[in-house]
This record gives sequence, C-alpha cells and structure tokens, in this order.
Amino acid sequence: MIVRQCPWRLQQLWRPFRARNIHHERAIREDRRWPGWEVVVGIEVHAQIKSRRKLFSDALTSKPGETPNSFVTFYDAALPGTTLNRNCVELAVRTAIALNSQVQLRSAFDRKHYFYSDLPAGYQITQRYAPLAKGGYLDLSRGIRVGITQIQLEQDTAKSIFDARRRVTQVDLNRAGSGLMEIVSEPDMRSPEEAGDYIRTLQAMLRAVGASDGSMELGSLRCDVNVSVNKYGHPPGTRCEIKNLNSVKFAMIAITSEVFRHIGLLESGQMVPQETRGFDEAKAETFKLRSKEDSPDYRYMPDPNLPPLLLSPEYIDRVRVSMPELPHETRERLINIGLSEQEAEVLMAVDAGREYFDRLAQGRSAKAAMNWMIHELLGQLAARRETFSDNPVTVEQMGELVDMVQGGK
Repeated sequence: MIVRQCPWRLQQLWRPFRARNIHHERAIREDRRWPGWEVVVGIEVHAQIKSRRKLFSDALTSKPGETPNSFVTFYDAALPGTTLNRNCVELAVRTAIALNSQVQLRSAFDRKHYFYSDLPAGYQITQRYAPLAKGGYLDLSRGIRVGITQIQLEQDTAKSIFDARRRVTQVDLNRAGSGLMEIVSEPDMRSPEEAGDYIRTLQAMLRAVGASDGSMELGSLRCDVNVSVNKYGHPPGTRCEIKNLNSVKFAMIAITSEVFRHIGLLESGQMVPQETRGFDEAKAETFKLRSKEDSPDYRYMPDPNLPPLLLSPEYIDRVRVSMPELPHETRERLINIGLSEQEAEVLMAVDAGREYFDRLAQGRSAKAAMNWMIHELLGQLAARRETFSDNPVTVEQMGELVDMVQGGK
C-alpha cells in the first residue's frame, strides 16, 4: 500500500511578490517611461514537451492541421486507465538540469479543479505542492539572473475553437493530455525588455536540450505574466496576471500596457484589484477576465489514483551525463568557427536549425553553409509561410547544391 503524506497542507507556495531578496540587491535604474515607479515581473511558462505520446496515455500527440478528435484515448476524455510517459519525465529532468534546478527524488501529482469545456475531467493533473524540481536560475544578457521557483509536470488542456459564423465554440481533444512543463520564475524582471529576453533565452534553452520546440506561434509555448508596480522604496504593489500570451512581442506590449494601467489607477487614488486579465492584440491593451484565483479556489488535492514519482540519483546522473550542448556553449562554438554573433542568434532561434547546420558545415566553409541556410533556405520557407519543421530539403541535397555553386558548376 502506498501511503501519501500531505505536508503541503501546512506550506505556503511561493507567491510572485513575497519578500524579494534579489529585488533589493539590484541597483535602481529608473525607466524614463514611468519615472519614480518600479516594475516587477514574474512569468509562468507552459512548454509543451517534445514527445510523440501524451503524458498519461499511449495516444500520439497531434500536429497542426490534424483532423479534430482523432488522437484521443479513453483516458484523454477523462475515462479510467493511465501510464506515465517516461520520455516526458526525462525531458523535464533535462530542463531542470539546464536551469540549474534541484531535481527532486520524490515528486507527486495533484488535481487542480476548475470547470471549463476544454478540460474533460473537470480537473488538471499537475504538481503544485511536490514538484519535479525546485530552485535554479537562468542567466540573461547584460548580467541579469532570473531565479526559478519550480518546474512541474502537468497535462495540457483541449483546444477551444470559436466559429464566428455559427457563433459556437468547438472543442478539439487532440491536445488534451499532452505533456506540459510549467516553469515558474521568481519576480526578478524589472522591464518589458527583460521579460522578452527571459522568454527568448528560455526558448533557446528548451530547443537546445530537445525538451520542446518552443513555438509560441503554434501554441507549444505559452506565457502567463504577473505584473505589479510600486514606488521606489515602497512595498510591492498588487499583482495582476495576464494569461496566454503567445508571442514575445505581445508579452512586452501587454506588460507595458498593464504598467501604465496600474500607474494610472494609483495616481488617481484608486486601488489596483488583484485579477486575471487577457490581452487584446488589436487594441494593444489588457482586459479583465475574472477576479484572481488563489489556491483555495482551485481546491487542490493529491491525486488519489497516482502514486508518487520516484527518481534515483543514478537516473539523474545518467541524464546529466547525456545532456546536449547548452545555448551559451553553442553560441561560443559558432562564433569560434567564423559566424557573427547575429548569425549565431538567428541559427539558434530555429528549432533543429543547429543540428542541420552542423551536418551541413561538415567539410565545408561554415560561412558559406550559413549564408545558404539563412538567406536561401530560411528565406524561401518564410516566403512560403512555412516553418523549418516543414523544410523539404535534406542536408545531403543542400550540401550538394552548396558544393556545386562553390565549385563553379
């Protein structure tokens, strides 16, 4: 018999704006857009794990354009039966190691209850109180370090599709049950630009370790941004959460809009209500969705059907030894073989682009291989509105073309 202890009942999970040690250590740099005000940002990133099967079922994960409701098992539709996807666990452990987090030998699954049409069971399986990994950090440019609170495994929801003509919402269960990692940051960012840098750096890291394709356009990486403002030297302000931001550009615009909204309320003598907000891309402003939920509203409870996830130190060491090259190592290597810093950044921003380039550059000029890949291949794909994953040109075919041109044939 498995006995589940519940010390979480006495714990208070991190709230984005508790006492901020790092906050007080950073030098004050006033932003001319909002003089006298300090902006505090924390981000929850939901990254879909790059696995061909879902987290708790044997169903294949779907690709964009697949027939709705064609990749669904009984479990995905909230009927009994389950098995944990080991590949999802390994990729999450890789991510934790890359983020300098402490992988927990024992983690457990919880149920997060809320009722919505894209959640068949009426609850989401997650790891709020005993996550897979705790702590860690991600270094950004200009010497900024953003702390990581925790990394947890959870299920993705189904996809809601609104039909404007018929004014009905349809539900596609293909995505339901796919493995997600929720990566929760500390509130260590102080501007929209730092938040954008954090998302881009995290994207590059996830792609490098093979944990996620990090595509915000396709919905495999989504961000919930927590924002507050306060006068310098004053206590933290009330935070608001902006949900489901699907591009770095929109995340930065949403934060800027929210900062001005908070300042406007405070300067007019009003309080900032704690709430969850959406982002209107056309108006470039946020709008209220609902009052902000806290833990009691979700009625978290240990999942009674799932035993704890137990990892051995030997297993973690095996994953650590097999870790691929990390982004800062890749960037340094590419620059050392003759690429500019900008070319290295472009290459690293393409999912699977580094591996393609490494094979293409074998025995050839790195500069020539880079020019053909960036200006010709990526340019043609962009003109056809296709991503690199749609690339029909093999490395061998591209290599033959480069050799012929270089040889004057």
